Amino acid sequence: MKQNIRCLLSIIIVFVIFLGGCSKGSYVMKNSDENSGNEYWKATYDDFDGYKQQSISLDKDTDYMFTVQVITNSGNLELSITGEDGTIYFDENKLQTSTFDIQVSNEDKINIRFEAENHMGSFDVNWSSKYY
Repeated sequence: MKQNIRCLLSIIIVFVIFLGGCSKGSYVMKNSDENSGNEYWKATYDDFDGYKQQSISLDKDTDYMFTVQVITNSGNLELSITGEDGTIYFDENKLQTSTFDIQVSNEDKINIRFEAENHMGSFDVNWSSKYY
């Protein structure tokens, strides 16, 4: 019996560690709906406090276009997009409702980070190498 419990606990710990590598953050989101896939990350929420970030793997020999849509009903939202080598592609706070494009070149990985203070609204980030 004890051996079964230990085995089950080990499986749960490995599962939690595996899932923890997908994204990072220290945040609270209330009444939220979040989705992400190979070429997008989006979330809608009534209140977002803290930060969330994702690391995106890219083909280094390809140029990418990131399209960002932000809706701000209240609060403060900051977005930074940085390369693995520290290159800053975008870094702004107090984002208002807007849509904008960011071009990224020669990167293996990109880090997308949203930081919020009592932000009510949404964000939607899409990326593609096929923007020509």
